[in-house]
Amino acid sequence: MANFSTFLYLIFGCLATLAATIDIRVLENADIRFGPDDVVQDKSLFKKLEDDKGQNFIGDLKIGEHKSQETVFRRTIDVSNPTDDVYRTSMTLSVNNGIIHYMNVQNEAGSYAVACDEQKTLGSSASRFNLRVIPKSKSTLTLVIAAH
Repeated sequence: MANFSTFLYLIFGCLATLAATIDIRVLENADIRFGPDDVVQDKSLFKKLEDDKGQNFIGDLKIGEHKSQETVFRRTIDVSNPTDDVYRTSMTLSVNNGIIHYMNVQNEAGSYAVACDEQKTLGSSASRFNLRVIPKSKSTLTLVIAAH
């Protein structure tokens, strides 16, 4: 029985050491302001493209619902992480006039960033989410917000 206990202590000790060596770097928080150049003009085409994306990655984030009389904004960004550490950052998406009621953060093919919302993400002119990017990678994300 003592050998089994020793074995368990050894396993848990190794796991604790491994967990302590994983570094998560915090990048500077990013502020992205959506303007007239980001407005999606043909909403029916956009809806079809959004529906046709197919299987989403588990790290994608989609909150809220579309409304009539909304303005839809879209932008694609690249987030690079050339280091051996996981990057963590916050991104604030904002519009000049309106209340954001929908947000979609979607990885493009071959991207594996993980997006998570925050409490009270929707309901104001600025929405914030957290993003983690795996080491030695570049993630391409499509950001979509809708405001009324």
